[in-house]
Amino acid sequence: SRISLKSLQDILPKNKFIRIHKSFQIPIDKISSFTKKEIHQLDGKRAFPIGRQYQNEIYKILKKK
Repeated sequence: SRISLKSLQDILPKNKFIRIHKSFQIPIDKISSFTKKEIHQLDGKRAFPIGRQYQNEIYKILKKK
């Protein structure tokens, strides 16, 4: 696909997806745990880095869940 991640972010439901890095946007319901620097998937096979500019917003959103 030739769509930018920013454009995709505007299309996807904001209450179901979260931008965590300049290269990653993931579904919130697939997150099993998180630290200040990374997010882990439910299956435990992969950890995604959290970009510094996204840390505060991610923490606010995931703290509520």
